[in-house]
Formats: sequence, C-alpha cells, structure tokens
Amino acid sequence: MQNNTDDSTLGDPTALRRSIWWLIMLRFLGVIGGLLVVTIHAGNFISGSDKISFTAGFADSAILYLFLAAVGATNGVYLALHRSSKNVELFVFTQLVTDLFSLAILVYLTGGPGSIFTHFYFAVILAASLLGRSRSSVVCAGLAAVFQTVTVILFAALEGKQLVGVSVSWYVERNVNLDYFVSFLIVPVLAFFIVAVLSNHLAVRLSTMRLVNDRVLRTMKEAVVICDRNTRIILFNKEARDLFGFPEERELEGFRVDEVFKRDTDVALCELLTTPEESHREILLHRRNGRTVPLSVQTSVITSYHGLPIAVVCMFNDMSFLRAAEENERRIQRLEAIRELSTGMSHEMRHPLSTVLSNLIELEKRTYDVPRAKPLIVIIRSELERLDGIAHEFAEFSRKGDLNFLETNLAKLAHEAAELVETHDIRSNSHEVALDFAGPLVCFCEPEQVRRAIYQVAQNAIEAMPEGGRLLIRGQKQSRKSDSTGANVEGVSIEFYDKGRGIPEDNYEKIFEPFYGTKRGGAGLGLTLASRIIRAHGGEISFQSRLNVGTTFIIWLPANPRPQDALPEYKPTVMIGQQEEPLTEKQAARG
Repeated sequence: MQNNTDDSTLGDPTALRRSIWWLIMLRFLGVIGGLLVVTIHAGNFISGSDKISFTAGFADSAILYLFLAAVGATNGVYLALHRSSKNVELFVFTQLVTDLFSLAILVYLTGGPGSIFTHFYFAVILAASLLGRSRSSVVCAGLAAVFQTVTVILFAALEGKQLVGVSVSWYVERNVNLDYFVSFLIVPVLAFFIVAVLSNHLAVRLSTMRLVNDRVLRTMKEAVVICDRNTRIILFNKEARDLFGFPEERELEGFRVDEVFKRDTDVALCELLTTPEESHREILLHRRNGRTVPLSVQTSVITSYHGLPIAVVCMFNDMSFLRAAEENERRIQRLEAIRELSTGMSHEMRHPLSTVLSNLIELEKRTYDVPRAKPLIVIIRSELERLDGIAHEFAEFSRKGDLNFLETNLAKLAHEAAELVETHDIRSNSHEVALDFAGPLVCFCEPEQVRRAIYQVAQNAIEAMPEGGRLLIRGQKQSRKSDSTGANVEGVSIEFYDKGRGIPEDNYEKIFEPFYGTKRGGAGLGLTLASRIIRAHGGEISFQSRLNVGTTFIIWLPANPRPQDALPEYKPTVMIGQQEEPLTEKQAARG
C-alpha cells in the first residue's frame, strides 16, 4: 500500500497505524504515572499536616482521579478505533489536539503554570513531529503556547484567590512580577517552538530517507520482502505479490511470516525470512496454480549500531526465464551444429546417390528381360529415392539465406504450397486438401521462405493421416497484443486442420525438435525448418491437439514484421487444448 500524501512523516498507513498503537500505550502509561503522582502528592501533603487526615487528602484530589480516569477511558476508545479508522492522519491529529486540551486542564487543576505536568506538552509536540504531517509539531506547539499563556494570565490575574476546581494542596506561592512571566510564559513558549522546529526538521529528514528507501524497494524489478526481528513483515512489494500470487487487496505487512506462508511447501521460505544470516541460494517455489518456479534468493541482515539484527531483507529472482534463455542458447548452438552437419551430409550424399540412380537406370535397361531382377530393382530404386528425399531435406535445412521482404499475398502462397503437397505427397484418392481464404491476405515477407514453411506444415498434416483424411487450410486477418508494448499488432494467420491421430502430450515439447518424427523416409526436420522461418519473420507457430481427434497448427505473421537474423532457432508456443472445429464443406468450397 502506498500513501497519497507526500508530506506525511511516516508515509505508509500501515506503519502509521503501528505507531498509533504505541502512542496509545504510552498514553496509558502517562495516565498511570499521573495517578501515581497524584497519590504520592496527596500522601505527602497529609503527612506534613497535623490537622487534616490522610483520607481527607485523597478526597481533596478526587477531581484529579476522575479526570485521569476519563482520559484513560477516552484512550480505550482510541484503542478500539485505531484499526477501523479510515483517515489515519486525521485520527492522529484529533488525538494530539485532545491531548493538549487535556493537559491544559490537568495543568490548571494541579496548580497552574508551575505544575509538574507542564513538561508533558513536549511529549505531545514530539509525537506530532513523528506521527503527523510535516507542520503538525509547529501547530501543536502553537496550541500549547496558547494554553500556557491563558493559564499564566489566569493565575496572575487571580493571584491569591481560590480558583474553581484547583485543590488547595497544589497551590505554590508565586509573586507576579517579571520573573514570573519569564519563568512560566516566555521560556516555556520559546522552548515549545524550538523543540517543534528541531523535531520537525529531524522527522522530515528521517521520513524523506524512509520514503526514498521505501519507494526504491517497492518499485524494484526484484521481489523484495523485509521482516523485522520479531518475524513480522515490514515490506512486501508488488513484484513479490505477483511472484507469490497474493492479490493487491490482501493485507500482508504487519503480519508474521508464518501467518502469511502457512503451506507445508513454504517451509524453506519461512526459514529464509526468519533466519538473521547472510545467504545466497536457490529454492523451488511451489505456486498456488501448481507450477514449480526456481528462485534465486539473496538474504541480507540489517544490524543496529551494537551489531544486533533488526531486520532481514530477502530479494527473490525468478530463474525460470534465465533457465529458458540458457536452454534456448543451447538449442541454438545445437541447431547450428546440426545445420553444419546437414550441409556436409547433403553434399556428400547427393553426388553418390545421383551416380547410383543413373547406373540403376542403365542396369534396368540391360536386365529388362530378367524377371527375377525387376522386383529387386524396384526395391533398390525406392530406397534410393528415400535416401534422396532425406538428402534433400538436409539440404533445405542447411540453407540459411538472406530475407528479402516483399509485399506478398499469403493466400496465393498457400495455394501454391497446397499444389506441391497434392503433387508430391498425396499418393491416393483418400486424401483431400481444401482451402478457405475469404480474400487476399497481404503482408511483408520473404515469399519463397514462407511458401516452404507452409508446405512443411501441410506436408506434416498429410503424413499425420496415413489412412487418409481431409486437410483444411484457412487464412484470416488477426491482430495480437505485443508482449513488450502491450499494443495490438496487425497480422495474418494460417490454420491447418487435420483429422489425424493427434499428438501425445509427452511429445509436445519435441514437436519442433530436429530429427523428431514418426514417418518413414524423413529426417524429422520439416517442422523445425518451418518454426525457424516463421520466427525469422517475427511471427509465431503453435498447435492444439487431441488424441484420435486431430491437430491444428497455426502460423501467425505480422503484417509489417521487423525481421530478425535470418532463420534463428525458435522455441514455439505450445497451445494445449481442444482443437477448433474446421469450417463446413460449404465454407471450405470457397477455397
């Protein structure tokens, strides 16, 4: 929580409420001290008199007992209201003004300007400088000066006369002269304002440092939690709330650590926050949504001038992003090594394969009249074509190339890719490719690269339906929110619906990995290549799948991309959920 008033000496309402509690406790002590002073004074007065009894002395001070009891009862009301009060600063100022008025009455009842209770004015002024606004102490000093002036003038004007409500035992003989006014008016009033100015100056400097530190800690990108030596939370910033999953409206500061972290999985957290020692280690955070997040925790101890620990500061860093970046870096290095290997393998395989195929054709011509040779030649040709396809896939994967972005109609590219699929990959009438594009989908891209990506995804969808089925390719305009700016980015999406076997959940993370595949005769580089191309265009590739129902692959490209380095590695998004229903036959016929 943050306070809206910048000139408050405490700034934080939670800290202010705790200080109010201490103010109320100190007032209770003041009331008890006042009762002791009255009791001791009454006893001493009687012990020095031969005419008045001890009991009569207490009866003479009965009005003081009643007054102090009334102050104590009022303080009890403050104690009951201090947590429910909405305007905390007004609540504090009301107490301070009431204290000054009560002190003025107490000073009057106990003999006037020379009363021992006059010194309590300084306590109220100091409390105002610490708890109120930046000028509260000066205002309280002015009120104290007014009450002191009225009291001094009243006792000077009625010198020697019995004042209403003042016990005779509290009277002290005072000569009304210059010394009287200097001692009881000028010096105390000057002292009030000097104490007010100095204490206010000190309080403002302390509060400025406190507010700066508090603002810095609350706005840090790291999650910060600070606990005092009694294991109560002093600060719990917004990043910590987001990390640990606590809503903004929940009150956390002021509660003990074990009251906030109560789960069995929070034992390590409680130990870190309550152990006053320097440490730096990693722990696992079990979030309330079931996820486990690695955290790096830096613990520091704030000590007093005597070396005693007074607070523990814990800074938490979510290491999942760093771990993902490290993993992505390893994937990039591994993929680059695979690309270099693919280049060499493709080069070494293509030449001997072409030589073997040409010789096989010549052999087939010479043995056309040998019945037993023909089936063997067919098998050899088939295997050689399979090896040639793998070599071609390696060659495609190893091509990096530069991106030449042009204004392109993706609907046209999708139709061309579908024709390639129908020509090279569909071997029977059991497969069908349908397209649905309401109109041209224009974006800036490298046409040849994007055509290859569309072809690879469509080819994968056909291969996912070995018994036959229908592939629907649908395109539409679609805007997405930018993760960095939060603004909507105009773009286009192409969706591939198949009715294949679906993808097992255990294989979700492997789909775009190199050499992962289930088909015979392929190197498993098609989807990896597609993901690299889409990422190079600043786009995204994702999928949804259900076993024995089908899979939907989604390619999204921004309309005006900011090209990245040509074809870097990319770990695509995996969207797990129910596959969307494809278009009806009538809608698909428009393609």
